Order: sequence, then C-alpha cells, then structure tokens
Amino acid sequence: MTALQNGSYPRSGSQDGIHRALTDVDRLCSAYIPLWLATPGMGSEKVSAFYDHPIKTAADETAMRSSLYAKAIATETGLAWRIRRLRNNTARQLMIIGRRIHNVAWWRTTASISEAT
Repeated sequence: MTALQNGSYPRSGSQDGIHRALTDVDRLCSAYIPLWLATPGMGSEKVSAFYDHPIKTAADETAMRSSLYAKAIATETGLAWRIRRLRNNTARQLMIIGRRIHNVAWWRTTASISEAT
C-alpha cells in the first residue's frame, strides 16, 4: 500500500489536504456508494475502482506533492532550500509590516475623522 492509498500526509490541514478529503467525500457520495449499495457484495474491484478514479488520483497526487514540498522546505539543509526559507520568511515579515502600517494609517484616519465631528 502506498502513501497515497493509506492517506498519511505529514502536512495535515493544508489546503491541498482539505481538497483531497473533500474530493474523496464527493466521489464516494456522488458515485461510488450508490453503486456499491445497488449491487450485492463488496469485492476488492469496487474499492479499487474508487482508488483508481482519475479525479481522486489527481487530488491525491497534488496533496502529496504539496506535502513533500512543505516537508522539504522545513527540513532540507541545502543552499536552495535555505534560500527558499529566507525568501518566504522575508515575504512574511514584509506582509506583517505592511499590515501594521495600513492599520496605523487607518487608525489615524479614523481618529482624525472622529475629532473633526
């Protein structure tokens, strides 16, 4: 059984992981459970058809790719990964600074309007 089939991902709660889970629910509810209940028995071919569905496998592959990237950017020690971490951390800090500047400007505008009235 592969990691795609047993559903173990080191990055739970990610957007791709949530999309993967919702895709599984959609495929099960809209296609597979009605078919499974319409015919007797629950052979391995029925379960295999679910795991082999192109939409499900595409969602699984996207979630796995995202998970592996997240793990690599957090744990890899090579120069390229260190540069990526530096880039991401710098962008995050700039966004925080930009948000603070925006909030201060909004606060000053709101304060000056209330003083004028």
